Amino acid sequence: MTNRKKFLKHLAATAAASFAAPWATLDSDHKKHALTSLSEIDGTPEEIARSEDYWRYVQQAYTVDRSTIYLNSAGVNPASRMVQESVKRYSDEINQVPSQMLGLGTEGILKPQIETVRQKLANVFGVHKEEIAIVRNATEGLVNCELGFELTAGDEVLASHQIYGSMANALERRVRVEGIKLTRLSLPVPAENEDEIVQLYEEKITPRTKLIMLDHMSNKGQLFPVKKIVNMARTYDVSVIVDGAQTFGHLDFKQQDLGCDYFATSLHKWLSAPLGTGMLYIKKDKINSIRSLFPGYRPRPDNIRKFEAIGTHPIGHYLAISDAIEFYRGIGAKR
Repeated sequence: MTNRKKFLKHLAATAAASFAAPWATLDSDHKKHALTSLSEIDGTPEEIARSEDYWRYVQQAYTVDRSTIYLNSAGVNPASRMVQESVKRYSDEINQVPSQMLGLGTEGILKPQIETVRQKLANVFGVHKEEIAIVRNATEGLVNCELGFELTAGDEVLASHQIYGSMANALERRVRVEGIKLTRLSLPVPAENEDEIVQLYEEKITPRTKLIMLDHMSNKGQLFPVKKIVNMARTYDVSVIVDGAQTFGHLDFKQQDLGCDYFATSLHKWLSAPLGTGMLYIKKDKINSIRSLFPGYRPRPDNIRKFEAIGTHPIGHYLAISDAIEFYRGIGAKR
């Protein structure tokens, strides 16, 4: 179990500031060193959870209104001061010479840096960077999969009544326009028996079922046995799209723990990345078969970057995802 003396000792060894110093007075290198020191504090996640010294330092890294107890990370989380400063720095750079920085008609100065962010996200999720697209939110990533998945009239998609409204709306549009069939199933609330959940999905599968839309965790807090459902669905040659908006940066897991081929999440929720940032994962051999919402003119059909061809957008927000990941790592996923 850590204590104040030990906590201060670790911080002093890695940052030129004491615990009492305001976060704003630390420069970028010292902030990263201080965050690294957090991960070096001894103690199990359960012990660290009870350490007010530890979490007070993390608290000071945020600018959230101190008169508010903020509990809506499921909607949008405040970014840390470190991430806010990164967004501002990139905004200042872009506005000095916008066309050169953004690369209008060319690669530009900042765009190549996206590849570092892509690699960091791939490392967190445990996949290859060529399977990661940086998008604006979970909705954009998931709708790309829902509308881009090849279906013909009469094909069936299976989803519970708990899926997020935007996801249901995208499927309903395919019902109206293309004549696919959307089958909804009801689950017990709370659904506490994993095998029962898998069985309820399996009972609804027919020879025309091609796709399951599945929450990893619903926005009401229900956690689903994703890997069991994915493995069951594969025996029927049914694909599964996983909505990870409520779990990425919240629970400690990687893609292999889910086994899915399609996954998307918002990074401005539990990861505390800038507002309007998200991640889309598609298994490498599936990318070519998913049509992108925006028909970009550069990426090949089998290139994950085709999902990023949305026109001019605030690239600084995307680049600042890197700082959010460093902040997340500094605390540690299990903590």
